[in-house]
Amino acid sequence: MQRFKMCISLRKLRLLFVLICTVSAGLLYSQEEYLHFNVGSGLHDLSSDALNGGKSMKFNYSINACYSYFFPSRLGLYAERHWGIQTGIGLQSFGLVSTQNGLSETPDIDTDGDNYTFRIKYNNWKEEQQLLYVTIPVALQYKVGLGVGHKLITSVGLKLALPVIHKYKAEGGKFSTTGYYEKWNLELYDLPQHGFSTFTGKSTGNLFVRPTLFTSADIGDLIKISKFVDLYIGAYVDYGLTNTLKLTDKHWTGTYKGLFASSEISSVKPIAFGLKMGVYINSISIIKRIKQGRWE
Repeated sequence: MQRFKMCISLRKLRLLFVLICTVSAGLLYSQEEYLHFNVGSGLHDLSSDALNGGKSMKFNYSINACYSYFFPSRLGLYAERHWGIQTGIGLQSFGLVSTQNGLSETPDIDTDGDNYTFRIKYNNWKEEQQLLYVTIPVALQYKVGLGVGHKLITSVGLKLALPVIHKYKAEGGKFSTTGYYEKWNLELYDLPQHGFSTFTGKSTGNLFVRPTLFTSADIGDLIKISKFVDLYIGAYVDYGLTNTLKLTDKHWTGTYKGLFASSEISSVKPIAFGLKMGVYINSISIIKRIKQGRWE
């Protein structure tokens, strides 16, 4: 009798082991996990509230490496999965050329306590600003079949952007600084020791910027080119939610530190839109084929 009970217990353990292995294998081979690599290019603007100026946008680039996981469908373990999440890391550049013309006036007080108006007169002053961010996205994804070999995939989420390169380069024109005392109807100029001078030529330096947060979205077509690789072609848009300018004292000290450090600009929010291309690689399919020793 005890031997009979032991046989039944061993049979149950065997069945339980087979069931666990079957479910585990099913979960492994039905998973949808993707490695996604893409490059993109488009108009990446530094939208600002600049006074007395215009700008010309430049084409910039983005490079991204991401991981996507798609959740199981309620229709069953092997049913098509539509919803997923994505995260990763990337590089994204922004840049433009600003041209300043006109007069800027700021109330100020001199060392003797007298009120005056600090004036900057721009004459075709040109400056290029260039930013490079390391980006970390977190996005919700949705995909659906469009027909044989095609799937529509879209992502919506947030992206943290950390500046790693932030430079400006003045390329031409000139500007002059003066001090106007209304009570004496007097304008002081050509006094470098008091910060009143004329600036020409070229100047370079670092921009005063800080991390910013984007809202991000993209949409594209997944084109199957093998059992575990899809070609991706799509479009993207990124919009800065926070001011990327670092809060600094914008009081003129007689040293030029770029337009972003001047009273001309108080807010900068990066905006980007463009096209990108890359691949989605089903990492689970690769593991499966490695174990099976085949790549067809």
